[in-house]
Amino acid sequence: KTEQNSSSDLAEMERQFAEARTSIEEGKPDTLSDERWEEIVAQVERGEEMLRAHRATIDEMVQSQRDKIRNKIDVAMPHAVEEFQKVVTALVRKGGSIRKSYAIHCCSRFRITQHIDFLIDLVPPEGRAQALSSWDTFGLTPLHCVVIVTPVLSDRDEYLEFVERLLGLGADTNVKSAKGVTPIGQYRLTISEKFDYNNIFGMQIGDEPAEWRPFHRKMEGLLRPYRGETDADVEAKCAVLDNDVDPNLMEQGGDVEDVWMDDDEGEDADADNEDVDMEGDEESDNEHDEEEE
Repeated sequence: KTEQNSSSDLAEMERQFAEARTSIEEGKPDTLSDERWEEIVAQVERGEEMLRAHRATIDEMVQSQRDKIRNKIDVAMPHAVEEFQKVVTALVRKGGSIRKSYAIHCCSRFRITQHIDFLIDLVPPEGRAQALSSWDTFGLTPLHCVVIVTPVLSDRDEYLEFVERLLGLGADTNVKSAKGVTPIGQYRLTISEKFDYNNIFGMQIGDEPAEWRPFHRKMEGLLRPYRGETDADVEAKCAVLDNDVDPNLMEQGGDVEDVWMDDDEGEDADADNEDVDMEGDEESDNEHDEEEE
């Protein structure tokens, strides 16, 4: 990130000086005096030297950051993880409970991926499903704990991957929280609050709802409960994926399902509805014929 931000700051200045250098190489315009021309050339050369020094400083800083991060990744973090696992294993052997300690909920809340598999392995096989779908003291399952955190565009892939990991381990999307929402409803509440906050304080620059459309569709698909949504889930559904969508659509009784689906899915849904209508017409015709007979 340091490298990207620093490079973007310098890029425009480097482009401008490159254009100035090209102009100098084309020769002095007839409209300029020799003295003025020499001043311009000297200014460009000083600017180029300044940029080279600035670039060298940034490269040195970035390399130092890389070395520190690499040492943390290669040495400090593995050591910390190893020590953590030793302590947790010892506690479990003395009768500690992974499920009752809500360790999986905590890892989910902060998306600490490297501990999830290790913690699940310490839970007896017959208790793993319950550990992945039980409430903590706030009435939330691990899936609820993940989606209660407001996502940002820069970490959306990590957000999705953690949800997929919990689902892969067996987390249940049908379990309701203490508030009566399944994980999909909790996710909708989180996103709704995010954009309400942005709208109130005018903080939508670079974080417009339209940019979230692919992420929302993926999350909706992953979290959809196969037993059906609760009333609280439906109530939490909000039309905030696109600036063109009326935010009062839900209150007006409109259908916002198209906002949460791909265009192709919407077309398929329309086609299915047409098929259902045709079947209904056929049944009505059959009933009419039977009455005539």
